[in-house]
Amino acid sequence: MRPASIGPVKSLIRRASLDEVAEVIACARARGDMSVRGAVMEYIRGLR
Repeated sequence: MRPASIGPVKSLIRRASLDEVAEVIACARARGDMSVRGAVMEYIRGLR
């Protein structure tokens, strides 16, 4: 990772709620999604 990217990623991680991410993952699994990546990315985009 480039040094310039560390700050924005760190900020994003601090804003994310572990409980909410776990719920997003659980919902994606319940839907039968083969990957939870799309659901998690959608959650992250909502944090901005």
